[in-house]
Amino acid sequence: MVLALTVGSLPLLFHLFPDLALVRLVGLPLAWLLLGLLVYPWLFVLGLRFVRRAERNEHDFALLLQVLEDEE
Repeated sequence: MVLALTVGSLPLLFHLFPDLALVRLVGLPLAWLLLGLLVYPWLFVLGLRFVRRAERNEHDFALLLQVLEDEE
C-alpha cells in the first residue's frame, strides 16, 4: 500500500504538473533523479520493514505453537 501510494503516484504527479518534467537538477531531469536515486533506497527500506515484520510474525507464531505444546 505504501509503495503504491509513493512510487505509484509519481506518474500521476508528473501528469498533473507537467512543468515538473522541465525541472533539472545537477543536469538531469527530476523524473530521472526520482526514479534512479530515490526509488531504490525507498524500496530497500520497505523491503527491510517487510522482512522484519515477517520475522516478528514467525517468531510470534513459534511462541504460540510452543505454548500450545506445553498445554498438552
